[in-house]
Amino acid sequence: MSMNNNPTGTKPKFSIYAKRKSGECDEAVLYMRIIYQFVTIDKSLCVKIPFNNWDSKLHQIASSPYHQKKMQEVFDEFKEKIMGAFYLLSQNTAEPTLREIMDMAFADSQKRSYSLLGVFSGLLLKMEKHNTQPRQRSNLRKHYSCMKLNFLSLVELRASTLFTVYLFLFYNH
Repeated sequence: MSMNNNPTGTKPKFSIYAKRKSGECDEAVLYMRIIYQFVTIDKSLCVKIPFNNWDSKLHQIASSPYHQKKMQEVFDEFKEKIMGAFYLLSQNTAEPTLREIMDMAFADSQKRSYSLLGVFSGLLLKMEKHNTQPRQRSNLRKHYSCMKLNFLSLVELRASTLFTVYLFLFYNH
């Protein structure tokens, strides 16, 4: 049995390109383009080069070994992080999205995935307003006790999985 449960067998694909702020600008920033399941995300490599040094056919920096080495190091590091996240998330039965892969790979930087509380805050507010029966109020007390235990910040799973876990705890305790 394969460790990778990726049903389509597709993996993220990578490329590098240089991007200027405007046509008149002589300096360019190098970007990594990640493509997976028809979704594309561009991530800055934070390497600035003179735009004239960029060889767009070979996707490398001409006449600057220092910048070429720096670019390759950052590119390889980012690629390893992304592929590591891809393989970790692919161990589940569902295929991960590119956004989930990027969020896991670059968790230390600005995270864009949603917390359970953020995604379902509207639902929780409705429950507070409409649940007046004692049995329904006990579910809200369970919700508050989970919040007190800081349960939501301890679990790092996909929002749908978190919601399932949360509902299980909500109705089975």
